Amino acid sequence: MRLASDTGNGNALVLVCALLCDERLFREQMQQLERQARVLVAVPDGDASLEAQALTLLDLLKARGIRRFALGGVSMGGYLAQALVGVAPDVVTALALIDTRCRADVPAARTGRLATIDALNQGRFETELDALIPRLLSEDSLARTEIRDMVRAMARTLGARVWTRQLHALLERRDTREVLKRYQGPALCLCGSRDQLTPPAEHREMASLLPQGQYRVIPGNVGHLSPLEDPIAVNRVLAEFFGPVL
Repeated sequence: MRLASDTGNGNALVLVCALLCDERLFREQMQQLERQARVLVAVPDGDASLEAQALTLLDLLKARGIRRFALGGVSMGGYLAQALVGVAPDVVTALALIDTRCRADVPAARTGRLATIDALNQGRFETELDALIPRLLSEDSLARTEIRDMVRAMARTLGARVWTRQLHALLERRDTREVLKRYQGPALCLCGSRDQLTPPAEHREMASLLPQGQYRVIPGNVGHLSPLEDPIAVNRVLAEFFGPVL
């Protein structure tokens, strides 16, 4: 776990990156939201459990004088955000779960993670990345060179070692439905309308579990990396949601 960016002033907003993504995933959100808040971006690059990485993130934030904060996470970052709410719910003033899910992996997903780890250990990073990118992006986004190249650039920066570590961390990911039921703060469940990996129905379920849950969908042809695919729409929703606590 590392903090990759810390910009702006005011109350803290922590954004946690998706699998194989770094702070560039949130470039447009940082530019928008740093006008309202101190925005920090975390990259979950370790192989410890999500709960252990959540505790590490809390320590990193405390070292910077931050004890309470708004929290958002995309995909794997959403898993980590839920883990953090599970271990320290009172420090999170508002929670945004973006392109993620609360249910534990089905056996086939675990098998797929293990197969990817094996392929990465055999040096097939580019082959695995070529297979992953079309699942992350909508058809329209996949056709946009600047988005496709950004996803590939972030993945190559992190590399096979970090990808393998992240997959090991995800192997033991827990079901967090009970965690969501207990979280009493404002909560947003947001996804792209064409998210193949964590479709809208899963976000609707999460919102129904959260006592103050809101469910929003980014319309149009937007996939699993909505902050990158349609930053204007995502920024609008996040600014409105986080505004009262920033």
